[in-house]
Amino acid sequence: MRPRRPDISPSGIEPNLHRQNGESKPAGVNLNVVVPVEKRHRRNGAKDVLKLERARQRTAIGHMQATRGEMALTTKVLLELLSDPAFVALLRAEGSTSIPKLLHQRLVERR
Repeated sequence: MRPRRPDISPSGIEPNLHRQNGESKPAGVNLNVVVPVEKRHRRNGAKDVLKLERARQRTAIGHMQATRGEMALTTKVLLELLSDPAFVALLRAEGSTSIPKLLHQRLVERR
């Protein structure tokens, strides 16, 4: 049988040896290390840039999702209108006999 280390409790869990004044610190972390001001600013600056970029991308994704929803609704409405013979007759009477190529492709894909 192996001898037990005196700093390990019977449960096998090491006690937090860095406890001072009731506060616990993660083992292996030296809070007395002084980081130069330039490095702190660079680190904070990089974090700020990343936060701003993440917010910008989230906003862009939100706009894309809103646009996708509006396009789906517009496509659905156009398909419904173009399936109505009275609406098609009205368009022809007004001289609108063609639609843009990209819109036609989108409508054909949805059918």
